[in-house]
Amino acid sequence: MIKPMNKLAVVFVVASLAVVSAQADVPDCTKSDEGVTLTFSKPTNEKARDVTVTVAPGDEVKVSIPPNTKATEKRDLIAAALDEKGYDVCKGPKGNQLKILYLAEGTEVKFSPNQTGEAEDKIVAPALVQGSVGFQNEFDPVAYDGDLAVFRAGFVTGAGKVVAQVSAEDLNFQTDGPHIAQLLWEQLVWQAPNYGVDVLYAGDRLDFFFDPEMTGGRMGIVFGTTSPTPGCSGAVVVGAAGSGLDNGAASDAQIGALDAQTITP
Repeated sequence: MIKPMNKLAVVFVVASLAVVSAQADVPDCTKSDEGVTLTFSKPTNEKARDVTVTVAPGDEVKVSIPPNTKATEKRDLIAAALDEKGYDVCKGPKGNQLKILYLAEGTEVKFSPNQTGEAEDKIVAPALVQGSVGFQNEFDPVAYDGDLAVFRAGFVTGAGKVVAQVSAEDLNFQTDGPHIAQLLWEQLVWQAPNYGVDVLYAGDRLDFFFDPEMTGGRMGIVFGTTSPTPGCSGAVVVGAAGSGLDNGAASDAQIGALDAQTITP
């Protein structure tokens, strides 16, 4: 007699089939492709949880992320969902990246990892008007793995990548959004002008403004938390085409190299 698969096995098979479908439908980026690049870290959720990509004006795209999903698999699921909604997307040069192409000036792209406990995600584009990182909740101070939760915010320019981090212990377990944002801002604000960035503290979020004459390439934001509580998000507003680097492949390579040289306050 053939035994039926248990529930976990069924979930795994369905998730695997979804990833295979996503890999088949979404093309790799070419050297000439320009757009908003989203880079994802590995989720740590222990149950299926939704992440949200919001394109405004446009759609709010929710994607279910199964437990034990790799960053590459998560990227493929999100890319497939955006493709299904009609967006031009491609898989970036790294296994955890995707690009949303042909977005008009003034379009906002927002990623909310919600309850997936992602330590560090990133949104980068050739030209940005501004970006923001939000911590809009009272966060659980303990991560899924039992360690104390960490919270990150930062920025990327052609001159470097600067990321601030605080733990629940650093916060004296006062893990409300305004407190998290303030401590991160205190680490970033004194360095930001050297990179052509202004960082403003706005309660439960940080706002980033970029000077294209100083940023020297792609501009972006870094954000994340290992806390299982929803409320962390990152958003950028697309600037005018042509105000960043002309060669998308060169700028991707540049930012990739800078990732390995992260400057932590």
